[in-house]
Amino acid sequence: AFNGTAWSAHTIATVAECPNRVLVLIDESTQRLRTFATYPKATGTTNAGVCTSSGGAIYEKSTPLSNINFTTATKTARIVDADQYVHNVTSTKQNLNSTARGTANSGLLVLADVNATSRYWHFYDPSGGGGGGDTTAPTVTATSPADGATGVGVTANVTGTFSEAMNASTVTSATFTLKTGTTTIPAAVSYNSTDRVATLNPGADLAASTTYTATIDVGVKDAAGNALASARTWTFTTASAGGGTSETVTLTATADTYVASGATGTNYGTSTILGVDNSPVEATYLKFDLSAYAGRTLESATLQLRSAGSGSTGTQNVKLVADDSWAESGLTYSSRPALGTSIGTLGPTTSNTGYSVPLTVSGLSGELGQQLTLGMDSSSSDGLDLNSKEAGSTLAPKLVLTLGGLGLGGGGGVDTTAPTVTATSPAAGATGVGVTANVTGTFSEAMNASTVTSATFTLKTGTTTVPAAVSYNSTDRVATLNPGADLAASTTYTATIDVGVKDAAGNALASARTWTFTTASAGGGTSETVTLTATADTYVASGATGTNYGTSTMLGVDNSPVEATYLKFDLSAYAGRTLESATLQLRSAGSGSTGTQNVKLVVSDSWTESGLTFSSRPALGTSIGTLGPTTSNTGYSVPLTVSGLSGELGQQLTLGMDSSSSDGLDLNSKEAGSTLAPKLVLTLKN
Repeated sequence: AFNGTAWSAHTIATVAECPNRVLVLIDESTQRLRTFATYPKATGTTNAGVCTSSGGAIYEKSTPLSNINFTTATKTARIVDADQYVHNVTSTKQNLNSTARGTANSGLLVLADVNATSRYWHFYDPSGGGGGGDTTAPTVTATSPADGATGVGVTANVTGTFSEAMNASTVTSATFTLKTGTTTIPAAVSYNSTDRVATLNPGADLAASTTYTATIDVGVKDAAGNALASARTWTFTTASAGGGTSETVTLTATADTYVASGATGTNYGTSTILGVDNSPVEATYLKFDLSAYAGRTLESATLQLRSAGSGSTGTQNVKLVADDSWAESGLTYSSRPALGTSIGTLGPTTSNTGYSVPLTVSGLSGELGQQLTLGMDSSSSDGLDLNSKEAGSTLAPKLVLTLGGLGLGGGGGVDTTAPTVTATSPAAGATGVGVTANVTGTFSEAMNASTVTSATFTLKTGTTTVPAAVSYNSTDRVATLNPGADLAASTTYTATIDVGVKDAAGNALASARTWTFTTASAGGGTSETVTLTATADTYVASGATGTNYGTSTMLGVDNSPVEATYLKFDLSAYAGRTLESATLQLRSAGSGSTGTQNVKLVVSDSWTESGLTFSSRPALGTSIGTLGPTTSNTGYSVPLTVSGLSGELGQQLTLGMDSSSSDGLDLNSKEAGSTLAPKLVLTLKN
């Protein structure tokens, strides 16, 4: 783009989106920039998600000429063939002008071809550029608590999930409100752009046995400026106080799908059935939202399922699943999370029949106040088909919970497990910590946010307490202590999370967690060297685009077939430091390589070790170091460009590795042991 004095570049799509043959059109009448390109086809079509030079489907991205920004632009399908690849989009060379009715330049016409059938497809927008912008009003697709829910925990947050990306500045305490009668409840409102979820967090516990009304009004707008067509209002009722009458709630699965070993890369999220079998292996996954029931006592739980066209002589196992990060539209056999402890069984069954499966209360009590994933597998080769939620609300899987009153009274089903602190930042014993660093503790389960305060999470130097603000992120289960001023240089600090911190069920830490760290020397002082072990590492492979290798003891780097390695390091404790040198320590595994491997910066840190695949990989950026040639079972130190890394201090850092050589290299991952794990050695100075 040219602003009259200088040119500027604007990224239309990243490598990870796999765009091909991009067409750019300018609409003068609406002052929009419209782009069309071939992208992988969406879920539910043949070859969904496949990135190939053969084609896919034609999508549009549009942005105002006055503020060109494709990162928030909605990608809209314009030409899709459910069975074949569409490719080679083309259109006029002229600018668009929707006011030129009756002329050759009226409206917009784009063409694309289907090579397999020797046919052309077209998309026509008679309004020229007017229709290219997003004019669709967003909707609220889900709420928590659900409309009409009863027995809601008094510590519950209220959430609304949107159908598309929203303008975060419009999601406020003025547009998302909670009331009892005519009284508005003071609350903080936030918006998570990744999940498209608005969260209302009341400033204090709600009242027991009380009906509340939540409203998301038309002041909330999407990224294109479209408001909700109408306000979304719903009600729910909180649970009775401890010792009160038990209440029963029925929850419909918010997501359900199955995976199959016979089609490891296929997603069945839109299927009306759920398969459970052992030959070939089929496993079902169900997700339920229990976030509204934090602090309750679970007395009983039953899973309601309905068999579809056939029953089974075998037995199916209902199991807990620890990982709730899967999505209905993305889960495949290759990316499936592991099934855990069995908490119920079903079978034998007959066709088209409803069943109620009692579930072990002790296994589920710790899930109240968060998302719950249940999995189903079988050791029988006589498979069972169940109805999914896509078969209709009356046939959908349901979870029926009987809940006691608030507090810790009640039977043995109550959560009595003490929470733990699973990670800290800075790490215990860390040196060279930046004086602007925050201090964090990550918990093993959902916590009662009202107990995470500056009284229960403290930082001291000697006997002096450091004034600080303390907050709790319920999504990540992380408590953050933010000092009111920079810490002192060359000083040892002691952080403590004490037993006053409690989980959602009221269980306190079994013992206080205390750790120490030392800040960096003042500017001009002696340099300090810190060695960081990768917090996450994995690799991806073009030969298995949907497979995750997060548990592998090795990391692959190759060009034929393509393999790329991803490493993550936590640099959050080193904000405000000066980076003098950086070295990446790696160890080759069973074989070396005659080729050269490139160490590159990666902008996106949102990937997870257990979820990354070739299809979802973030793009590799600027090269900051090279390795090779190498021999087997040998340690190497790769000097990294300081200028490329300096801006990463104080946050997460992702490094990627690729190669132009077909002589691939295997490296040890952190799963091979702490002495072999990838490490980052930094020399820091204030």
